[in-house]
Amino acid sequence: MERVLRLSTAIVLGVVGLVILGFAIYVLAMADAGATERELRSWGPVHRALFVMAHGRYMTAVAGALIVVALAALGLVWWLVKRPARWPLLLVAVGSVVVVIAAQGLRDEIEQGEPRGYRDRSVYVRAARWLATSSTIVLLLLAALAAAAWWASRPRPTPPA
Repeated sequence: MERVLRLSTAIVLGVVGLVILGFAIYVLAMADAGATERELRSWGPVHRALFVMAHGRYMTAVAGALIVVALAALGLVWWLVKRPARWPLLLVAVGSVVVVIAAQGLRDEIEQGEPRGYRDRSVYVRAARWLATSSTIVLLLLAALAAAAWWASRPRPTPPA
């Protein structure tokens, strides 16, 4: 069971790392692009959420940090597969929670950018909420998986003879 949990954590972390890397590259590519309100409304929720997040304040710096996080995640995937150490599992669990907090902070920033009475109808706010909620669910599942793998790999005392 320990090996299955460890490998599952590595697979999910690898997918999350690639998605984060893709999002960071998208943010850098779309930083100067514009769209009309009509265009935004015609896009699906995923496209709209990504576009909106790409235009948040300080997103170029955030994209740089996300590239570092994605590369670290991919490095941890290699470490989880090749080495028996337990500390990467704990790092994945804690790191996932930190990224959840960051995603919720970005959502809050976008919400604060809209007028109070308009927030619930805003395309930007709805997109940011969708993206923050979906990433939170995936990252909390990753944190739980990593924590379970960490717990399963703990040293067990040998029974007395």
